[in-house]
Amino acid sequence: MFVGLLLLLLVNIAATQFVAYRLEYQPALGIPLLRYQLHSIYHPFAWAPWLLRYGSSADARIRLPLLSGALIVVAGAALAVILVYGMNLRRAKRLSRTLRICTDRPDGRPRWTSRLLAYLMRNRASMWAAGAQGGPTDFTTSA
Repeated sequence: MFVGLLLLLLVNIAATQFVAYRLEYQPALGIPLLRYQLHSIYHPFAWAPWLLRYGSSADARIRLPLLSGALIVVAGAALAVILVYGMNLRRAKRLSRTLRICTDRPDGRPRWTSRLLAYLMRNRASMWAAGAQGGPTDFTTSA
């Protein structure tokens, strides 16, 4: 899940920087977090307010970069969902394989239970002899 969230963050950063680059870092985009020579770094999710504010512009030179940034985010979100689904599927298969190794009996009990029950049945007389009364302990009565 952490990988999916990290991927979503990186996709939003990429979309914001792509839109800012295509709009040539215009002052109308707002104050950047960091400015280095001719390039600026904006907030990771800054593309969304830009899209709301300038997305209905009649000028295709403004609208196209904004819609391309939104497309980058949608594609990245789909990739994140597929990645997280694949990771969960792989984890489930691994857990299923581990469970199958541990349970080789048709009734689903772990295989060590049959060995434990056989041991207890073989040694029940000595365990009863070790009890305080010399026989099986009755747990249903209180003293």
